[in-house]
Amino acid sequence: MRLILPLAEQLDRAASELLAGGPLSSRLALILIDNAFELMCHQRCVELIEEDGRASIPALTLKDKAAGRGQAFDAKIALLKRADFLSEPDARSVLILHSYRNQLYHVGLQDDPVIGPLAGLYLKLTLAHAPQLLRPIRFLRWEEPLANGKIVVHFPELEGARKYSCKADIAAFCCRVAARAAPYQPSLKNALADHLSALADRSEADFNFIALGRSGKDDPISTLRRIQLEADTIDEIVRRHRERERQLKARQLPFEPFDPDKLSIARGSRVLVEANEKLLPKWKPRHSKLPFPSWRRQAEKLRQGADNLIVLDQYDRLHRQIDEFDEIMVEPIHDMHGWHQYQEDIAMDRR
Repeated sequence: MRLILPLAEQLDRAASELLAGGPLSSRLALILIDNAFELMCHQRCVELIEEDGRASIPALTLKDKAAGRGQAFDAKIALLKRADFLSEPDARSVLILHSYRNQLYHVGLQDDPVIGPLAGLYLKLTLAHAPQLLRPIRFLRWEEPLANGKIVVHFPELEGARKYSCKADIAAFCCRVAARAAPYQPSLKNALADHLSALADRSEADFNFIALGRSGKDDPISTLRRIQLEADTIDEIVRRHRERERQLKARQLPFEPFDPDKLSIARGSRVLVEANEKLLPKWKPRHSKLPFPSWRRQAEKLRQGADNLIVLDQYDRLHRQIDEFDEIMVEPIHDMHGWHQYQEDIAMDRR
């Protein structure tokens, strides 16, 4: 009872929020759906551990049991996938959708235009898996919420249920919630394609700010190669320093913490080129030409996708590419802003 009531309340409220529409309602819906799915996964993992040893259940290791009882969502998903409760595409999609719940908590409104369609897809996945994760008919303990009728709103079959015959029809409940949310059917593919195109446009605008360099005459392709080389080289230097610090710490030897921010002064110099040749002799840029037209073409292809889960996976991969490229532009853009400010200060001093 203590599990079923909050699950039902959250999924019913999520359907209402999706019907209400708007950015805030979409955010609330996705958070509610994710929490409900996580609770169902936790409950099923606990039951798997309790059923361990039966012939029909795969044998669980101590690591599996720790994952089932723990708080790591991806570990629970991996356990349920291994036990055949989730397929590979479903498990991957759930992890992608779960990451947006984390984004809403910690980052904010970064992908607001697609939160509603993603929440709609998440609700469909949750309702599709709820009967299997909770069992289609679930026996409930007789508790106060059942006695005072709170849960009857969500499970009318419990009206007048006797103390030892409390059976909630999970499958029927999921059908009712799905029917309520049915009027909310935005085009997931179009929303994802539009959002990626907008991200590609924004990324291109940011790159254009640094493409011609301080002289205003640099080759954009050379700039593209340079910022990738600098970012990858700095990452490799930091990785090696961190590994050395871990080794010294394990041997209980003193070490001076490494400050990666100090490497910023090497940007634009020959030093990083030489370091790249030494540390990454087989280095190749991830983008040998400007990626923006390709990103827009890939985004447009999502509109013709046949399966929403495949489209979601393709969207996530392309989104990550754009995010990674935006990340390596942060420092060069900051340097360019500093250079412009320096030139303005010189101009002001001459007046």
